[in-house]
Amino acid sequence: MKYLTYDLYKEFTCIGGDCPNTCCAFWKIFVDDDSADYYRSVPGPFGRKLKDNLITDDSSRTHIKLHDGVCPFLTDAKLCQIYQELGEDKLCTTCSLYPRFQWFYGDLAFTGLHLSCPEFARTLLLRDDTIQFDYGEDSLPPSDDAMDWPLFNTLVSGMTRSIELMQNRSLCLSDRMRLLLIFNDALTQHFDDGTDCAPLFPVFDSDNVSALAARLENIPKNHADKLSFFLNFGRHLDKFNSNTIVVLRPFLTLHSSYSVDEINSYLAQCDTPEYRLQWEQYSVYFLFCFYMKAYQTRNPRKCIALFAYMYCLGYYFSALLAAEKKRLPTLLERTELLSKLARAFEHSFDKQFDVLYAVSEESGFAETSALLALLC
Repeated sequence: MKYLTYDLYKEFTCIGGDCPNTCCAFWKIFVDDDSADYYRSVPGPFGRKLKDNLITDDSSRTHIKLHDGVCPFLTDAKLCQIYQELGEDKLCTTCSLYPRFQWFYGDLAFTGLHLSCPEFARTLLLRDDTIQFDYGEDSLPPSDDAMDWPLFNTLVSGMTRSIELMQNRSLCLSDRMRLLLIFNDALTQHFDDGTDCAPLFPVFDSDNVSALAARLENIPKNHADKLSFFLNFGRHLDKFNSNTIVVLRPFLTLHSSYSVDEINSYLAQCDTPEYRLQWEQYSVYFLFCFYMKAYQTRNPRKCIALFAYMYCLGYYFSALLAAEKKRLPTLLERTELLSKLARAFEHSFDKQFDVLYAVSEESGFAETSALLALLC
């Protein structure tokens, strides 16, 4: 088995009670069967508290009953009472793993950290250096011998080329993002047509991308497209789950307080070199996490479309924060915003991303021309 991760993974340490946005609130905490059985066997007053706060849903999955959206085992010091009373090894799988994840594709395990964790978001999005990747290998067999290996290997190459494009700092961010879209649009077309995509890769290598980017210079930046996308998103907010609504509604409420000219002014001001660097780091994280889902869909272009939508939401919400504060948000404030976006969309087994793509597609924002306009 092969393992792929990034350089920050081994350096991460939870900051516990100092975290500005605890992971013990506002989403379901599922408890694996072994942990649930153990919790129900614990004697004494703490055992009764455990039993009283375990509930089973219609799908026979056990989770912890939240109190006003907060885990009842979160202490006033924002520490875990289960950890304190029973020890780290008695945490359920959800709590012991988060924010870590491991997803398997063929003979490759993607090991990383969720951006919804504010501490990881801070570490990742405030760094200046490019993200570096680490490979490892052991003797364990691949997770699925029935893989379509040509497709799998092509997508690994597609992810690698996509990350190379986004880390090419000789190009401006908007050119990199648009080339990312054009490359994956063409790759998806090859999959749809059943044609050989091998000749596509040299076209987008580092020796050629500057010439390709020069062709994009005449495409103007148009903040009106971002506004149209944002308004469309707001009109469909009720289609998302309650967690997404709780996270994002305050930003939508802010929108009604400002004129289009004010928002456009702040959109332009928010386009700073530091913010562009944050979006480079976010894009690499996003590609690492979600690109290989195209193995099921044969549509890497959808991953780039979803990145474009997240880019627009993050950019627009940043402008709203600027309007509210009458100043540009700090990099840390923008980092916290991107972490909230990750919390809203990344923990629903792709359901919220699917809703986002569906409502955008219905309104014409999945067309290549529309996506090119958003990625500016």
